[in-house]
Amino acid sequence: MYDNEFIANLNKSFSLDHKKGAHTLGVSLKTYKSYRKNGNAPIPVKKLASIIARGYLPDEGPWKFFYIDSDNSLISPYGIISAGDIAFYHRKKWAAEKYREEYNKLKEKVDNTKELNEVQDKLLDLLVFVQSKVG
Repeated sequence: MYDNEFIANLNKSFSLDHKKGAHTLGVSLKTYKSYRKNGNAPIPVKKLASIIARGYLPDEGPWKFFYIDSDNSLISPYGIISAGDIAFYHRKKWAAEKYREEYNKLKEKVDNTKELNEVQDKLLDLLVFVQSKVG
């Protein structure tokens, strides 16, 4: 029986890259093409295709040392990342940009204040000098 969901998972995961699909599913290229043609495969292959289509991590390339543990946390070489961390990543990034903008504005104000203080000191020195000459 032709399984549309299985074919949709293959298309989503591998598009038309048959070699990658065969390699990832652990079957020969001929077998992979047969799965696509017939629209059917053994249940473990279907489950693996479903897992890959849903975005679980591959065991090669840049994801090789990442995994999801039993607490549903993403374990990376750099530390533990929770689902909440991932969900709020864009918000944290946005907040960091806003805080950086505020910091730069305050820094500019401080720099301007320092310049104004230097000008004020020079004017006071000039005023003292003029008063000493005029008497």
